[in-house]
Amino acid sequence: MSQGNEREPLIEAEDVQVSFGDHKVLRGLSVTINRGEVVCLIGGSGSGKSTFLRALLGLLEPVGGTIRIFGVDLLRADESRRAEIAQRMGMLFQHGALLGGLTAEENVALPLLLRTDVSSEMARNLARVRLAQVGLGHAVCNYPRELSGGMQKRAALARAVVHEPSLLFCDEPSSGLDPATVVAMDELMLRLRDDIGAALVVVTHNTSSVCRIADRVVCLREGTVAADGTVDEVRALGDPWIDGFFSEDRAPEQRGETMAEALGLVPMQVEGD
Repeated sequence: MSQGNEREPLIEAEDVQVSFGDHKVLRGLSVTINRGEVVCLIGGSGSGKSTFLRALLGLLEPVGGTIRIFGVDLLRADESRRAEIAQRMGMLFQHGALLGGLTAEENVALPLLLRTDVSSEMARNLARVRLAQVGLGHAVCNYPRELSGGMQKRAALARAVVHEPSLLFCDEPSSGLDPATVVAMDELMLRLRDDIGAALVVVTHNTSSVCRIADRVVCLREGTVAADGTVDEVRALGDPWIDGFFSEDRAPEQRGETMAEALGLVPMQVEGD
């Protein structure tokens, strides 16, 4: 699924260990994620998915191992270097996390307005472009309360990519969405991935989404990597938990148009692209 990004590692996690008191959550987790890949993290409750995501985002510090992001040792980097790394990452939160007092345009522009090298006018213009790309060009002045759940999630996706991050983290992007909107969100994430050339790290329990978007599946169990490979490779392992996870797999319906197109969410072609 990834295109033209030959194996440049953006995340290199080696023997990562995280503990909360005497409770060990990550027990020597190692995984590499390359530019342009879509890597889906799956696993049962308590397997360490959210903890690993927080460690990658620099929100908690492992007690052992190393995490290199863009070649920088995150655990040894100073605050200035960490801030530079953070500016190259985007985050799509499970429930969108839009600010209720801001319009869709203002929400999407926010990551750019926090930077000193982007003018307010440029931030607003880029926000409008990204909103148009996720089918919300008509809703730039709407507040989150005026948007449906699917529209809120799409606005949050636009905000996550407005600054063209090299790494995009997505926490349960299909949570709370109807099946048709889930398919459309998957397609939009892939299109935006291709547009900005980012790697996507997606935590999800949605089997169909994994089958649609994953270049690789990393299955966590008890704080370690239980499986790492393509969908076909991990399904061929005969692991009972993985078999159960994929047991309700439903292949997407074959259509003459994509679901995003059917719902009117075709990304806008930006002049000059």
